[in-house]
Amino acid sequence: MSKIGYNPAFIEKQMIITLNSYILSISPSPPLIKEGDDLNLYLDVKTQIEATIWTKTAQVSVGETIINDSTTGLPEITLAASISIDYAIIKEAIETSAEGFPLLHIRISTNILDPDEFAFEIHITPLKTLERIYSWIETALQSTWVKVLTSLTVMWALLWKQFRLRILRTLRRCPYCGETGRSKYPTCRYCGEVIHKEKLPEKEPEKDPDPPKIDAGY
Repeated sequence: MSKIGYNPAFIEKQMIITLNSYILSISPSPPLIKEGDDLNLYLDVKTQIEATIWTKTAQVSVGETIINDSTTGLPEITLAASISIDYAIIKEAIETSAEGFPLLHIRISTNILDPDEFAFEIHITPLKTLERIYSWIETALQSTWVKVLTSLTVMWALLWKQFRLRILRTLRRCPYCGETGRSKYPTCRYCGEVIHKEKLPEKEPEKDPDPPKIDAGY
């Protein structure tokens, strides 16, 4: 028995499942700083295939140190975010790193995808000789003992200025010989010229001599 007009057919559909991975945006890329400077980063994340990420956070660490969110204080940073990493943390990572350079680890996690981790080498530009000297001076000026010494120096300078003004008020340069002497004396102690006529002692008026006595003896 057969059916007219019936042509059996098989329809096959092939489904390809692609892993929807993260795309991390980091600026600057690669992380680059000058020796002694803090590392300022901007982080954001999106998916390779367009999708809505309801919550996206990152755990950022340098070496063994986890960077906390500056707003919440938690080790998870809500993206997108700008973060600042202190150079002291980077320096510690250099000293403890087996590779000899600091690594920045960023672990991305959302509510729809499995966590993914990225690692970056932090590039550090060494300071030039003059810049290093300036850095040493700046560090020294920020220390406590230098601040105390600076305060004492300023105080001594002010006291010395007041003392010097008091001394200068009591001195005067002689217009004849150019030497400096005490202004309270009317004459110069070096050349003897009169400098302050008004300070000369007033002369007593001369008295008329007594008339000669005439002996009227007889």
